[in-house]
Amino acid sequence: MIDYLIDTSALIRIIRGQADPAWIRYADEGRFAICEPVIFEFVHGSGAREAQAIEAELLAGHEWIPLPDKVGSYMRDLRRDLTSRSMHTMFSLPDYLIAATAMQLGLTVLHEDKDFTAAARYHPSLLEQRISKTLPRPPRAEG
Repeated sequence: MIDYLIDTSALIRIIRGQADPAWIRYADEGRFAICEPVIFEFVHGSGAREAQAIEAELLAGHEWIPLPDKVGSYMRDLRRDLTSRSMHTMFSLPDYLIAATAMQLGLTVLHEDKDFTAAARYHPSLLEQRISKTLPRPPRAEG
């Protein structure tokens, strides 16, 4: 069962071997989901062949989650909450999409980005974990 939607910042640390071995095992077991904004961030600026190879590698190692139908509503709610605190400019569009997807699907964003931590303080439906500060929690029981 998938518990985490991985952000680019955490995925980079796993790929570089800069994460705790427990997280690397989690990745090797295919326990993370990935969505289009993460692939976008990885291939942005790459040549066509390189982009295709990167995408194929990312999709081979992680469960693909399409952006949900109501992702815009979740993104708007998050943006409004952050705007009311003058924090709306801290997220990039891909980060808003990743956060909104995780919120709608009840997943935890795994990241290494202070912005997700700050946003979750003010938007409790955004679940987040920093890869450098935590270890994987036991998987949820299926049922």
